[in-house]
Amino acid sequence: MIEEIKINGTPFYVELADVYGGKMWFICKWHLDDQPSTRKFWTKKELENHLRKIENKIIKRELLTMLHNIHGRAVCYAR
Repeated sequence: MIEEIKINGTPFYVELADVYGGKMWFICKWHLDDQPSTRKFWTKKELENHLRKIENKIIKRELLTMLHNIHGRAVCYAR
């Protein structure tokens, strides 16, 4: 189950999710026009580094906390 956090009415998701051929870390932000902005990463560290670049301190803190509470590994099943 994907955990959601809303900040100023904007939903954010940080999770390890199934993708075609494996699992990847991702961050998703839903915009007001119901269009998602999604970035995927192969390692949790890459996602953490991306989150640390967010300028809004509240969003950064909440998403990093959410990320640190998730456990697992990205996996590529395709060869």
